[in-house]
Amino acid sequence: MARLDSASPEYANGRSSSLHGHSRAPFVLSASTLVLSPSTATPILPIAETVVRSDTMQVNRGGVQPQTNSGSMLGSPRSTYNLTKQDEEHLANLYYRHFHPTHPVLLPRSRYTTHPYPAHLRLVVQLIGSQYTSAFSRDVLRDRTDDELADLPKDSPYAVQSLLLYAICLYAGSERAKAVRILARASDLAIELALNRADYASTYGVQDALVEESWRRTWWELYVVDGSFAAMQRQTTFRCNAVELTAYLPCEENVYREGMLPPQPATLEQLDSRFFADEEQPFASACYRIEAVRIMGQVLAASNGGENCPDDIQAVDNAIAAWRLHLPFAKTGIIDRFGEVDQMILQAHAFIYTATIILHFPRSELPLTLPTAADIACAARMTQASPTSAQHATKAISASKDLPSGR
Repeated sequence: MARLDSASPEYANGRSSSLHGHSRAPFVLSASTLVLSPSTATPILPIAETVVRSDTMQVNRGGVQPQTNSGSMLGSPRSTYNLTKQDEEHLANLYYRHFHPTHPVLLPRSRYTTHPYPAHLRLVVQLIGSQYTSAFSRDVLRDRTDDELADLPKDSPYAVQSLLLYAICLYAGSERAKAVRILARASDLAIELALNRADYASTYGVQDALVEESWRRTWWELYVVDGSFAAMQRQTTFRCNAVELTAYLPCEENVYREGMLPPQPATLEQLDSRFFADEEQPFASACYRIEAVRIMGQVLAASNGGENCPDDIQAVDNAIAAWRLHLPFAKTGIIDRFGEVDQMILQAHAFIYTATIILHFPRSELPLTLPTAADIACAARMTQASPTSAQHATKAISASKDLPSGR
């Protein structure tokens, strides 16, 4: 499938409002999953004046407990490679500038340094930040991360965040089998902790609205990445889509960043009911991204290469059409009202176009005339369905043209 530059300078400067602009960038979206492409010439933010606290806390089912973080986070028998506090802040800045906008799970940058994040999570942040600079040894950071994540607490949502972010980093580096295993650990732990339920965030949010929002975002980011991996692996279902989904939906990114959260977050029921509302009901961009992955789940279930009822295929196709039809005008493009790229809606569009291709491509005659399709990751496991039709070919081709490309 096509690649999409999701952090290009052209987008960041608001120079393009279409879905078809492209340029080289440190981060790209490839067939619905974000991929790291390290750059050695990436501009950096000034290093913050603050330092990481040496005594951290850990949130679990029982509340907040103290946890000691002695010495350097990289001081292990495998390596003597140590980071200064200034290095840690520098890597965190790179993480928040280039990675966080596409996966806004952790607290906003203004809260990161002082929040009691455990060492293993900070290490993952540093590893991801190191992808955008040549000043640090990625291999050493990677080895240390493997060591830290080998034995994580079984009752901490921070462990879910670490595994989730690490899985994205691994998949971006083409270590797909390992990434899938790591993500499975994150999914199992999240479901065991019940992050998918509405009451989790409020129960373990330590009466902090931003922390509660971060737990909600953790679940939904896991859901999105799980669905993305499933699409790339040509699975018919994914773990996070097989459980009850009552977690509240994320708010807009600028609202989260500024800490001005709405008193009551939106629900999936409210999102679904908008189709029948008399007036347009806008939701945060992340909500449309989540719905796009829910539709992807329907497509995967209907696109297993077997004989499907035409009515089932039409129902999924209708869901895709309805998603596009009911988008608010402000969400039809990828530039927000501040002139910046709306990373969530950009990904949402990419998911929808990819879902369209996965639905229609096997039911067209295109696989027979495109032998190079076997070289495309999400097309390699496709098998032609029967019967084929020109209508499916037309929709697949149209979606492939609209899917943003980084080439």
